[in-house]
Amino acid sequence: MSLTLVDGITIGAVGGFLAGITVWLAQLLKKSIMTELDKRKIYKWLHKEAEKTNTLKPSSKMAVRWMPTENIACFTNLPIDRVRYICSIHKEIVPKLTATDWIYNTAEESWSLKLSNPNHGKSGDIP
Repeated sequence: MSLTLVDGITIGAVGGFLAGITVWLAQLLKKSIMTELDKRKIYKWLHKEAEKTNTLKPSSKMAVRWMPTENIACFTNLPIDRVRYICSIHKEIVPKLTATDWIYNTAEESWSLKLSNPNHGKSGDIP
């Protein structure tokens, strides 16, 4: 059985296509895993800080302790832009909305926990 030029090109194209799809899927998986790990890291740090200052109040809908983006980035070892992105997509973290635009004054950018369940703050409750 001899392979012709067309067979070789077909095998190379299919192999290249499969390798490209595999690399793309691996990158997609890595990106989603890293996002989930960063979400967990930021949430745990915010939760720990709220517990330290006793600002987790089940009667309110959110923790009253606002943490600036720069502090979160510093203590979680993540870039500021990454913290901003993760906090904006996390369902349990809410931004502090002020009259000033974040574009012009990033010092006003702060985040807090949203307390959505009545047992919030009990051990083992970190998503």
